[in-house]
Amino acid sequence: MKFALSNRMIAPRSWGFRLNRPKAGFTLTEILVVIAVIGILAALLLPAIQATRESARHMECANHLKQLSLACVHHESAENQFPTGGWYGPGLYIGDPDRGYGKSQPGGWTYNILPFMEDKALHDHGLGMGAVQKKVVLAQNAQTVLEEYYCPSRREPMLCPNAPGMIPISTQSNVDFFPVGARTDYAANAGSLSSSGGTNPMPEDTPESLISAPPGTPGNIPTNYDGIIFAQSVIRIKDIRDGLSHTYLLGEKSLLSDHYKDGKSNGDNLPLFANFAYDWERIGATAPERDTRGKDHYTVFGSAHRAGLNMSFCDGAVQTVSYDIDPIMFRHICSRNDGF
Repeated sequence: MKFALSNRMIAPRSWGFRLNRPKAGFTLTEILVVIAVIGILAALLLPAIQATRESARHMECANHLKQLSLACVHHESAENQFPTGGWYGPGLYIGDPDRGYGKSQPGGWTYNILPFMEDKALHDHGLGMGAVQKKVVLAQNAQTVLEEYYCPSRREPMLCPNAPGMIPISTQSNVDFFPVGARTDYAANAGSLSSSGGTNPMPEDTPESLISAPPGTPGNIPTNYDGIIFAQSVIRIKDIRDGLSHTYLLGEKSLLSDHYKDGKSNGDNLPLFANFAYDWERIGATAPERDTRGKDHYTVFGSAHRAGLNMSFCDGAVQTVSYDIDPIMFRHICSRNDGF
């Protein structure tokens, strides 16, 4: 009995055949299928990723516009006026630290708000210098790139070429031509109407060299702007009869989408901190336009964003405005005193 039990416990040495298991791995067909699936998933996820990134850039752009707008509001509190738009003329005038914040200041709003953005050192660079040395310093100032002036959906902070043909330099200009300059993607609200010539008197302390300047220079400026910031403007809160929260202050500017970096757009070929120009002034005579190839809407507001452009009001609030906004309503909000 003991022997029989032990005999049953002994396993046979061989069954007479072997199991042939397949080697681990994938066939070429399986690999191609996996790659195709990954490609399909990536294609489905890419738009969502891009939309998320654009949403972040849109928010960053709104924050930049908020900073610029609050600086304008603080300027009004300190100087009893919103920043002036600078001199009007064919010459190039960079903001001058020796000429204050009113009509005597040749530089536009982008220059005048610097002290209210913690950039007073840049604003005062050149203070008290002689004319020859100051020309060099003012050119350096206009080549200073500031991140807050750029929309991240459009371009990184950068220098762009100044087009000589679009910058007629005369003996009255306070700076010599220089090849590149900083830019801005934001513009002030000059009003709801196109400009027309005027006969506003020149400031009493205007240099003698400018008094004999040809028509179109600072003394012959447009008079029918009904916005907030325009040539030699001195608009105060009390002048905004339609209300601070119902009147645009700043906004994004329309720009040729194929000329973000080369300075070939009519509204983007002048260096920052210069005098009145559509590079940083826009009007609301028409609805805003999204950036488009080959369409240079250089007098209107617009943006590179898909969802709409950012606009700020005179109280500093920022809002996204649809490109489909009723053009009549948009024009009314650009006017400070039309009763709308």
